Amino acid sequence: LFKSISDFSMTNSIIYGSYEAAVWFGPFTSPFVFRDNIVTHCSYFWLRPENTQPAYKFSNSLIAENDQYMGFYTSNGPKPATTDSIKEINIRKAGKILLSEVKTQGLPNDYLNQVTGSAGIDIPAGIFKKIKN
Repeated sequence: LFKSISDFSMTNSIIYGSYEAAVWFGPFTSPFVFRDNIVTHCSYFWLRPENTQPAYKFSNSLIAENDQYMGFYTSNGPKPATTDSIKEINIRKAGKILLSEVKTQGLPNDYLNQVTGSAGIDIPAGIFKKIKN
């Protein structure tokens, strides 16, 4: 859980299979950047404090195949929440994300990056490294 922070950014990331939530974010008190991310196969995409309605802004990301979108964290576990005050710019909520995985020949150079045919392949998210020839 992030509390009392400023200048928070989450960019160019792939979050796959988080147990409770991809992001736990505390009371929203300063602007932050959320763009060019892929979030999939998580219980919740985003959890925030109970009884809050922050003005989040998410852009240019794929947030798909999660059990829930937005939630509150409570003493009894996470609960679904509304998205009334969220501003979304170029957010896609559907599509199958395909990642490069370990093969019998070992770790591929593009390990855990998107592969051809993946939804969101145009989003610059992942571990960027030079491909060996």
